[in-house]
Amino acid sequence: INALEKLPGAQQIESLTRAVLELVQTHHKAEFFPCLKHALEHGTCLLALDGLDEVPLELRRRLRQAIMALQSSFAVQRIIVTCRVRPYVGETVIPEFAGYLLLPFSQKQIRDFIQGWYNAQNTSGQFTEQQLKEHVDNLYQAALAPDLREFSSNPMLLTTMALVKRSIGRLPQ
Repeated sequence: INALEKLPGAQQIESLTRAVLELVQTHHKAEFFPCLKHALEHGTCLLALDGLDEVPLELRRRLRQAIMALQSSFAVQRIIVTCRVRPYVGETVIPEFAGYLLLPFSQKQIRDFIQGWYNAQNTSGQFTEQQLKEHVDNLYQAALAPDLREFSSNPMLLTTMALVKRSIGRLPQ
């Protein structure tokens, strides 16, 4: 890491970009990498990086530098970096990026999410229309219960609720 700091700016960018690409190439299917590299080089991708807050604190500054290196090395028009609100402070903040806060789901959005969730689960046709409606209604009613409403308005927690219900057949009381 200290060696990187000693390099001139352009070489830092090149080194960070190369490191990110090597990581991607190592951890993904072989056919994915050429497609991604082509999309990066031609500006035809939206780069979405999820879970900035899950990176150890001591690596966040370097990650921020790597994100900026990708942006300057390629014709990426849009980069979205996601993070929970509370950890987005200090070395985690990317000053060059605009910050946005997701609003809580409305009741309609909760219903639409649950409907979409079960539609996606039913791709093999394991549910009849009536069963599908019952599953949607059941989770929707549970999600709107006073003790769960605060959680169900959060997309991540609503996804967790749907996974728990699928796994054990119901939500715990």
